[in-house]
Amino acid sequence: MRKFTRFISCAVAMILFSTISVFGQDVMVIENTGPGIIETTINGDTLDGGVRANPARIYQLKAGAPYTVVSPILFGSAADSTSTLTIVGEEGGKKALVLTTPKDGGDPFSHSVNGSLTLKNVYWPTMTTEGGGTVLFRLQGTNQRLVFEDFIHENQVSGDVVSLNGVDGEMDIFLKNCYFRDMTQFKNPWNYAIFTRGDGKAIDTLWMENVTVANGGLLVMNKYCPVNFAFFNHNTIQNIPRYWNFMEQWKEAYFTNNVFINCLWMGEMTETMLSQLQSQTEYGPVEVGLVNLMHPSKDHWELAFPGETAPTIDDVKFMASNNLNFTSPFLDNYYSGGLNDTTDFPVSYTDWGFAAAAGLPVPPHQVVNLPARFTSNMTDTIAENHDNVKIMDNHIQVDPGMATNMIESQAEGDLYGTWARANFSWADVSVPDRLEFTIGDYDAKTIPGDGVENSAGMTNVMDMPEDFTYSADVMSKIDGLKLGAQEWYGTIEDWDSEAQLAMVKKYYDDGVAIGIEENEAVAASISIYPNPSNGVLTLASDSELSGAMFFDVTGRMVKRFDLNGEFSRTLDISDMNNGMYILQVETVTGAAHSTKFIKE
Repeated sequence: MRKFTRFISCAVAMILFSTISVFGQDVMVIENTGPGIIETTINGDTLDGGVRANPARIYQLKAGAPYTVVSPILFGSAADSTSTLTIVGEEGGKKALVLTTPKDGGDPFSHSVNGSLTLKNVYWPTMTTEGGGTVLFRLQGTNQRLVFEDFIHENQVSGDVVSLNGVDGEMDIFLKNCYFRDMTQFKNPWNYAIFTRGDGKAIDTLWMENVTVANGGLLVMNKYCPVNFAFFNHNTIQNIPRYWNFMEQWKEAYFTNNVFINCLWMGEMTETMLSQLQSQTEYGPVEVGLVNLMHPSKDHWELAFPGETAPTIDDVKFMASNNLNFTSPFLDNYYSGGLNDTTDFPVSYTDWGFAAAAGLPVPPHQVVNLPARFTSNMTDTIAENHDNVKIMDNHIQVDPGMATNMIESQAEGDLYGTWARANFSWADVSVPDRLEFTIGDYDAKTIPGDGVENSAGMTNVMDMPEDFTYSADVMSKIDGLKLGAQEWYGTIEDWDSEAQLAMVKKYYDDGVAIGIEENEAVAASISIYPNPSNGVLTLASDSELSGAMFFDVTGRMVKRFDLNGEFSRTLDISDMNNGMYILQVETVTGAAHSTKFIKE
């Protein structure tokens, strides 16, 4: 029997942390007793050889407490990478704060996780209190899971938030109710990502919902990476110089209810449109967009599915619907070449490394730089030719009237343009100072919250100095809500992700909205009571009813009643399982009304 390695005496351990059981879960509460307590506690909770002594343990940080890590968390080992590191902030107060100060003034470090990782309800910036930084977490092992929920992060300094390059096999990634703030140094248009994954390594599930990014680099990245299932729903993505999403091989993917503002704002130079994967697989330069689908006939799909049959186009399910895309007019001066002080047109000195071989103009050469498209020409063409690829009901170049604009003036727009010119290697252009682009003050020692930059912390994003609600009358046809991350509206306390997915899938299948009134007059004339119900439900209407259908959260119809033109009917639903459903009531005229329904 291997000896349990204790890192501290039992008497002191009782002061530093306590272990409790919550609904059968093993929870260790870590008190804030001084710098280094988080990593000391987690690293010490092992058997000889690095095997986790308590593989399912949850490490809980006290609400509002400021913790400091001074050395790396080292979780799991090559001999044991099956556990999950779970760190959660205590509910019922401000988020736990985790700051980094390398011991003895040492270099920034990364936390190493041989296993899966869950971070929930914490504020954890990457920048050290001394101003440095690197990749925050590195995951290793096989077939792992990454979960960020109610997570606030800012000030990425160097590298990505999470590196998944050391993970073999598949990955499941869930980003929910998060805020990533000031994610780029504006030194390089490609940095920095929320996560990166090695070439050709699969992602099984990629779920990004109610996530906000303000100032970012390449957010979600993998090259030649197949994604079996993706759900991007109700996200607000702002001020991304290049591609917010560098993946195009989607077997099943839904991009719905998102707000994209100034994404790929550097634009595409029409003469050198070979910078994204899709473009590189074409016969010549093509436009790329914010949301792209590569045709499965391309060789890279075969490379991405080694040892198995790659999907065909008929296997794909893809939808981009009810999104808003807007590029600030304060960037127009940059696009038109108005910042050029030496010629009448923009000039690029960029050599993509293959310009001459591809028959493209070599530097220096004139360029025509245009705002990014929402979807590429190729994606649009695929959608036109295949019913299973759907691009519909999007709002293109619609100003949402954001309460806090990321680019608030022409002067700021010209700063962005000047920075972009420098990154396209235009001659005699210096890079503006990074702080001129940030939302916050780019100082890890000051904590955002309570409407100011230096405060005692935050309970949620609504406490932040900025406000990403919008005033335009643009609503989702899928769920009746404002587009973008719902955190800013305070409407996610009872959020049901599975019900959201059910609505989206239903919209994909037949274009019928769930959760909103397709026909307001019909909706007003239909009474549904009681709701919730424990077994009997009554429908009454001024219109003749043709049917009632119940869908579970996966979008599967579980029960149907034919109403045969009746105006009222009592339905027996006692045999249905308890839970949430979508009830769709249709009239003989074909009008439909859908609403959420709970069976108790």
